[in-house]
Amino acid sequence: AAEAAAAEAAAREARRREAEGRAARGMVRAAEEQRAASSRAAASRAVREAARLKDKATAEAESEAAMSAAVSRWAEEDAALDAEHRARAEEVEARVSAAKAETEARIGEADAQAL
Repeated sequence: AAEAAAAEAAAREARRREAEGRAARGMVRAAEEQRAASSRAAASRAVREAARLKDKATAEAESEAAMSAAVSRWAEEDAALDAEHRARAEEVEARVSAAKAETEARIGEADAQAL
């Protein structure tokens, strides 16, 4: 579970970097548009688009980070539950062994008394 969470976190990090790369490319594209445009309106649109792309990439990165944190939390909870289940299974196994030993001892006593 921990390895899967680490792999998921790595994949999320790669997607976050990809989103930032898209935002950077979008900002470059917006800047090129701004240089090519002669009117102030076109320059203003390019700046707004770059800001929008940056905000979008930031939101995507934050969402990926939150999802990664949730996956890590779930993996930790799964590991804790697995440990709890193992402990319970060992406890049951110990009780069964004790009961078996007690039963065998009683059988031995009964056999000894029968002789």
